This record gives sequence, C-alpha cells and structure tokens, in this order.
Amino acid sequence: MTGLFLLAVLGVWLAVATFVARMIGRFFKSQFKKIAAVLISFMLVLVLPFSDELIGVYQMNSLCSKNGFPPMAAFEKQRGRTLVSRMSLFKPVPGTLLETEMAEKTYVDELSGEVVIRFSIYRVRGGWLIRGLGISENNSPLIVSASCGGVGGYPLREVINRYQIKLTFE
Repeated sequence: MTGLFLLAVLGVWLAVATFVARMIGRFFKSQFKKIAAVLISFMLVLVLPFSDELIGVYQMNSLCSKNGFPPMAAFEKQRGRTLVSRMSLFKPVPGTLLETEMAEKTYVDELSGEVVIRFSIYRVRGGWLIRGLGISENNSPLIVSASCGGVGGYPLREVINRYQIKLTFE
C-alpha cells in the first residue's frame, strides 16, 4: 500500500513538473530556447523533492570514507584474539544537510586493555520528502544508504568470523 501511495505522489509531482516547465516555456519566443527551457526546468523541478538526498549521498560517502570502517588488515592482525566491543551513543553530526548521527565503535584487547580497532558508525535519516509523507517508520532515506557498513566490501560480522575473533560486549 505504501508503494502505491508513493507512486501516486510521484505521479502528481510529475504533473506539477510538467505544468511548471510549460509555464516557464511560455516566456521564450524562439522554438530552440523554448524547448531548452522546458526540458531544463522540467528536470530541475522533477528532482527538487530529492535534492537534499542527492547532496546527502556525497556527504555520507565523504563521512564513511574518511572515518568509517577500518581496512581489513586491522582485523587480520587480531586473528584468534578475544576483543571487547564498545560503542558510544549516537550523537548528531553538525553541518550535514540530512540529519546524520555518529557513534564511535572500539574493539579493545581483552588481556592488555589496549584499543586495537577504532572507527565511526554513521546513520542518516531521510530527506524532507520521506519525512513529510510519513511513509517510513524509521524515516529511512530513498536514495542515500541509511548507514555505513562493511569492511572491504564484507559485512562486519563476516569479517569477525573469518578471522576467528571472539567478541565480548560491554
């Protein structure tokens, strides 16, 4: 049912984008300029509801690549060890277009107490369209991945199992 509602909203938005583009096209006398204006304005109006999420894609990719999951080698060095898993509470990340939160995840060597792996986990909420429609219980974005994940393209749990790392949690 939610999918049908979203299709209906997109259909209405398509009609609005067409109407606005035709109205803008009326201001031009030259056929070439009129067609160019209609096409450009149609495309701009069409993506307007998703514009914050399009920018959010770049912000999320930047955050994840700079501070996200560590390289596979960091886990490989811990093969067979027992690590204590700790994670901070999620806190807002200032200066992002979409509402983004970050938590710090650390793995501490059980014997030495030394932090051996540290990285940030990010999660993002949807843009104004998804929040405004209220069709997602957790406000997941339509375009942006809702969170960073994986080490070297593999899920974190799979990497931990691959290197036979035992985890305890605090």
